[in-house]
Amino acid sequence: MTTSSPRIGVVIPAHQAAATVARAVQSVREQTHAPAWVVVVDDGSTDETAQLARAAGATVIRQPNQGAAAARHRGTTEHHADAFAFLDADDTWLPHFLHDATQLLTQRPEVSLVMGRALEARADGTQHLAPMFSDAELAHPLWGLAWHNLVPTSATVVPAWAYRRSGGFDSAFPGAATEDLDLWLRLSSLGPFACTARPGVLRHVQPGSNSRRPEALARMLDLTLWTMARHAERVRERAPWFKHVAMGHAWREGAKRALANGLVGEARTQAAHALRCNPADREAWQVLALTGAPEGTRASLLAWRRHLQDQRARAVTSR
Repeated sequence: MTTSSPRIGVVIPAHQAAATVARAVQSVREQTHAPAWVVVVDDGSTDETAQLARAAGATVIRQPNQGAAAARHRGTTEHHADAFAFLDADDTWLPHFLHDATQLLTQRPEVSLVMGRALEARADGTQHLAPMFSDAELAHPLWGLAWHNLVPTSATVVPAWAYRRSGGFDSAFPGAATEDLDLWLRLSSLGPFACTARPGVLRHVQPGSNSRRPEALARMLDLTLWTMARHAERVRERAPWFKHVAMGHAWREGAKRALANGLVGEARTQAAHALRCNPADREAWQVLALTGAPEGTRASLLAWRRHLQDQRARAVTSR
């Protein structure tokens, strides 16, 4: 007896994405395993996003600007599918992603989320392989997410049953920084996560895209803290440890972003907050140590860390 492959619908939220949306749609059309459908939700664009997406072969839905969470959720309501795959308009899938994800969904129907790893393509031609959860964290995703959000939104596939039971993307979410984390946390209570063996998405990092204003970084930190605190209330009885670990996660990730953007004082303060929440957080200790290093030494250590990450990415993609 053979099991039929799940029908996967693809949702691409797009706002002012005329420069990249056709490339994203084309990467879906070039998948070795064809999707059931691909929908681009034009979230209030005033450029040619809708026309270019339609010309590339996608069905286009237009709505007033409501944010990425509302656009993704709207896309899931238009057509039937056994699972929903999400891709941002400025990223592209590698050709095997849907094939690998479909195989996992068929083999492991209990999972509430399937993801592929992300490769970051930089303007200088190098590629960086983003880190991924351990097997133990994938089996117990609430624990993994309490420590770090490593789910690449542009390479996620959510079974329809899990999407419905979780409530899906929250269209009323107050910001565009952590609406994905909010959904992953709700999915984590429904079943394990799974990750494909190969990277699934190419994230196109534009020059300066990692540079954020201090107020934008503060807003992202505030939203992450709010998201973690809200979920801590949901799981307080079955996971009383979650609040301390998760709030430490939020402060530590804020410290890493601040350090990467040269905000050393903010990074030191936020790393200290992280360690008060969770003294066992090794990365927070590393950030705190780096904030105390001379500027030249700190820059060299950060560059060396990036070099090691690039070497790892090349080793994986050359297999």
